Amino acid sequence: GGDSLTVPLLVLIAQCRQAIIFKTDSKHLKLVSQLYDGCQETFFHYCDFLTQAYDDEKYAAMLPSLHQLVHDYGLEPGVVFHIYRPVLRHLKPRPQPTKEKPLDECNAAVALDVGGVKMTWAELLSEVRG
Repeated sequence: GGDSLTVPLLVLIAQCRQAIIFKTDSKHLKLVSQLYDGCQETFFHYCDFLTQAYDDEKYAAMLPSLHQLVHDYGLEPGVVFHIYRPVLRHLKPRPQPTKEKPLDECNAAVALDVGGVKMTWAELLSEVRG
């Protein structure tokens, strides 16, 4: 789903934001901070645009997994969670463990089912833990 450049542009903006801090050779702190702030603002505006341009189902369907965004694309977890915020709004509450319902059974419950993204609590937690 979505245009073929939608997700690559999102990932590129997020990677650029990180590269400004860690790979800029400039000794001019004010310039680096202005570049970072501009990129951060662009990232937030683009994320807002995408959430308005796509419904949550289509948005979820076009995104790579949390694991891919962190490990394959090298994005910071905070950035990934910002990207996934519209999808995570659909999280279902995890059942509370009891004597009759152990933790493993609670973690096997579906946490997310939107736009072709279906994950149990155990899968979601393992994605987050990396």
